[in-house]
Amino acid sequence: ERKDMDVAVDAPWLATVEEMTKRGRGLIRKAWGEKAEQEMANTVTHELLPGAAAIVDGYHYGEAWARSALTDKERMVSILAALMGRGHMKQLRRQIGYALNAGLTKREICETFSQAGWYRGWPYVEDALTEAKEVFAERGI
Repeated sequence: ERKDMDVAVDAPWLATVEEMTKRGRGLIRKAWGEKAEQEMANTVTHELLPGAAAIVDGYHYGEAWARSALTDKERMVSILAALMGRGHMKQLRRQIGYALNAGLTKREICETFSQAGWYRGWPYVEDALTEAKEVFAERGI
């Protein structure tokens, strides 16, 4: 092991967890609204594993999202498809609301589920559409 070859790394992507969390919360607010930021901060993970939640949220939202070339709508499509495909309906329901906040239409959300269903299976589409229908009804759309 040659220590003389070690060099300090000075890269803009090496932010502290606090910096990433602050940046991430700003992106969440911009993409999904203030209510979403509050909901994210009040999850069971934040309650029971706050240190882990801070690291995950900081890196996920404050790092991966910050460097992403995706638009908010494109990002939401990938989130909706992934959650539907994994069967995470509780998280999917929340993200459907955030997708609407980010500017996706009912049609775009339903088409996202239809497209992803060809790769995962139609029962997942039906479950996702059920969640979407309930969120749409709650919002009166």
